[in-house]
Parts: sequence; structure tokens; C-alpha cells
Amino acid sequence: MAEYTIEQMKSAETLAQILAEIPEETRPQVIMMANSFLLGVQTQETLAANAATA
Repeated sequence: MAEYTIEQMKSAETLAQILAEIPEETRPQVIMMANSFLLGVQTQETLAANAATA
């Protein structure tokens, strides 16, 4: 199970509040874009960690 810092939890809460304000008809597309961005960040961190140990 992942452990999150207080700062990460606050950021997640802020993101959830922002997403809640987006009109329902466009919300799925915005959520998909946000998920894609976060997965890209996660991938970059993994690649950087792997490059550092190679």
C-alpha cells in the first residue's frame, strides 16, 4: 500500500475540488487528461530511477 505525505494529500484534495467544479459533460475528458499526466509523471520518475541505478 502506498504511503502519501501530507502535501500529496492536500494536492489530491485540491485536484478533486477543481475537478468537481468542471461541468459534468466535460469532466470525463478532463479526468482522463489528468490521469494521463499523472501516469506520465510516474513513468518519468521510474525511468529516472532506473537510469540512476544502471
